[in-house]
This record gives sequence, C-alpha cells and structure tokens, in this order.
Amino acid sequence: MTQLRQKTSSNASRRLWVQLLAFAALALLFYLKPRIESWGQAQQRGPVSAESTANDTATGTEDAGETANSTEETSSASVTAAEAASDSESSPKSSAPVIVASAEEQKPATTESRPAAPKKKSSSGSPIKKMERTPEKKRPELSSPEKNNPPPEDQGKEKSSDLGKLKEVDDNVFESTAGLLYVPGGAEGHRLKHVMQHAKDNPSKPVHGVFDGDRDDILAVIDEAFMKAKKGGSDVRSEKQNGRRIFTVNLRRRIGQVGGGEGERQGHPDCRFVRIVLENENEVISAYPSKSF
Repeated sequence: MTQLRQKTSSNASRRLWVQLLAFAALALLFYLKPRIESWGQAQQRGPVSAESTANDTATGTEDAGETANSTEETSSASVTAAEAASDSESSPKSSAPVIVASAEEQKPATTESRPAAPKKKSSSGSPIKKMERTPEKKRPELSSPEKNNPPPEDQGKEKSSDLGKLKEVDDNVFESTAGLLYVPGGAEGHRLKHVMQHAKDNPSKPVHGVFDGDRDDILAVIDEAFMKAKKGGSDVRSEKQNGRRIFTVNLRRRIGQVGGGEGERQGHPDCRFVRIVLENENEVISAYPSKSF
C-alpha cells in the first residue's frame, strides 16, 4: 500500500511539471512570434531592394544616354544650319532660301486647348448678361437767330395792319388801302354806313351776316377779301348781276357769324366767307359775311 501511494504521488508531480513546461513553452512562443515575423519580412525585403537599386541605376544610365543623344542631335542640327548658311553664301547660283524651323515649330504641341470658362450664373440660375450701353442721344442743335427771323414780306403785299385805312379823295368819297371806294348813296345816305349795318345783329331780318370786331377790323377784312378776289383761284367766286360785280371769297377762318332770325335758330354758325357787291369795278355797294358761296 505504501508503495502504491508513492507511485501515485510521483505520477501526479510529473504531470504537474509537464503542464508547467507546456505553459512556459506557449508563453515563450507568443512572446517571440512578432519578432520572428519581423525578421522574416526583413529577409524578404533584402533582395527586392537590391533589385530596385539595380533598376534605378540602369534607368539613370539610360536617361544619361538619352540626354547625350539629344545634345548630339542639337549640336548636329546647329552644325547643319551653319553649313546650310555657309553653302548659301558660298554658292550664289542657288536662289532658293533655306528655311530653318523655329524652336516653337520644332517643339511638339503637347498642351491642349483649355475649355472655355463657364458663364457666370445669377442666384436664380439664368446666365448673367452684360449690360449694353445705351447710345447717347444727340443734343438738338440750337437754331441760329437768322432761322428764327420771319421771312421777308413781299413788297407788293400790304400789311394787314395797314388794310382798311381810309383817306378822303373827293367830297365825301373815301378810298381804302386796297383801292375800294366808299361813296354817297343808298337808303342810309352813304355806302360806308350801309356796310357798318353788318357790325351788329338785326333779328328783324330773316338772314343777316354779322362781322367780328370794330370798324377798322371790318374794313381790313373787306380789303383782304378784295385783294384775294383780284388774284382769283379756287377760293374766289365771281359773278355779275344787273351790271354789278359780286365777289364771294373764302378767307378760311372765322370772320363773323350768321345773324337774323334764321341765324338765331341755327345757333349763329360761323362765317368764313366775305361777299362784296361792287359797281364800276371798285365802288362798294355792300359787303357782309356769308356762310358759303
């Protein structure tokens, strides 16, 4: 029994030591694993770096060769140009010029054209348009004083302010500026008094033409109508009745109104015509406004 117990205790102690050794081995393995991996990576990088160093050296050699080649080509091109120039100077027979390409032409066009910058847009999204300057308006030229002056009047034409002036050329016979004669006669005793009957309205008559203005204005209008009648035209109507000349002249403006009973019923329409009844071509028998020919 004693021996059996001793064997059992020795077996248990061995198992304990085996377990402790296994645990220590595992701990050592975990501790040394990162170092082992880093060492392995370093061993792999060694040949790669050597190869890259060799490649870099070869590349540098090739670049140096290319640089040397380009230098030789440039020098040869310069020599060729110089030879061509010397040949052209030495041989006057050849008239064709030697064209040497410029440096810009020899260089290949490697740069691409840049795209046009996008148009700026406003906050609303529509493209911004440049404001066009409105052309300046020309100032109107100031008219010269000569342009403002009225045109000179005809010497043969009487001024309107001078028309209708009367002068006594015989006993109780008056002559106007236009050459009309106002002589004694008629129911009123004088032809001038008869004309002045048309300076005011007479409702007792069926139709009665009434002049605008005073005596001087009335005589001036009659003179103007007589001068226009002598010239003739579409505004003048001439007729003869009982040996008397009757002129009806359109002055194209209001010179009076229609009076009398008929004129009052019509609202006194405007008169633009003057009717003159003459005897012996210039002696006034009557003169009054009319609404038409």
